[in-house]
Amino acid sequence: MTTPSRKQKISLLQVLIPVAAIIVLAISSTLLLRERLNDEHYEGDGHTHEGQEISVGNPFPDLKFTRLDGSTTRLSEFKGKLLVLNLWATWCEACMVEMPSLQKLHEQLSKDGIEVWALSLDESYQSEVPPVVKKLGLTFEIFSDPNQQIGETLQTEMIPVTYIIEGSTRKLLAVEEGEKDWIDPGMVKKLRAYAGLDTAR
Repeated sequence: MTTPSRKQKISLLQVLIPVAAIIVLAISSTLLLRERLNDEHYEGDGHTHEGQEISVGNPFPDLKFTRLDGSTTRLSEFKGKLLVLNLWATWCEACMVEMPSLQKLHEQLSKDGIEVWALSLDESYQSEVPPVVKKLGLTFEIFSDPNQQIGETLQTEMIPVTYIIEGSTRKLLAVEEGEKDWIDPGMVKKLRAYAGLDTAR
């Protein structure tokens, strides 16, 4: 049985040390990313999202939303009774199919305090979104997610997805996944009930 020479040991160490360093760096990066996505105090937009898991019955994070013109607003500034927050993208076929019904919902219920906000997850939102807004005649609030911060905070796994949020408390009342007919009588009745409105209309 032969034993490695001193020279062979040095060569082996020269190979192993960089490999070990790469492994440690990879593990550290993974842990940091996981902490950023899961930390309840993630400050992705410069504002601490205190608190609770994003689930029905809990307060929704006070996220900052950026309009297509660059102006911003926060969820805490919403003054309506009920917010229908839709996450979509122009490349999502199901999203495009449901957009007209969201517009009709806005036209029908905004006067009663039920408002629609749509957050585009398009990376090229400046070129992709305005033509769609114009073509479909969308008049509700349209926002972008330029740094994908909101998508990360909400851990979005599919679109379209719509969050139904109580206006004064920001309590998440329901999550609607997939394409919906927002002016279906049953859906309208449910939204009016969430807003504390007469459901007989």
